[in-house]
Amino acid sequence: MLEEIPLIEKLKIYLGISNFMQDELLELLLSMAQDDIKGYCLLDTFPKSLENAAIKLAAYYYKKRPIDGYSSQSQGSRSASAMNEIPIEIQNMIAPYRKIRIRG
Repeated sequence: MLEEIPLIEKLKIYLGISNFMQDELLELLLSMAQDDIKGYCLLDTFPKSLENAAIKLAAYYYKKRPIDGYSSQSQGSRSASAMNEIPIEIQNMIAPYRKIRIRG
């Protein structure tokens, strides 16, 4: 039953959004999440089995998106961009799909 619901609608349910006013932003965040997961795992295509991870990552990006023009945070000597990190919970979800790159 849930398999038939478009990914953006699943994301909206996850975030508690019931209107269409942010659909373009949500589509962009889903695309970014899928691309980031593919890049992290060294995948050429995005498998359907990682859709829940993409929803969680897109929701993370939605909640961490820059507010008032700020795109990064600094804590002491540590600095991180909110849109370029994958939380450990999601890393654990996608770890079985991660390929190892061998350089020789």
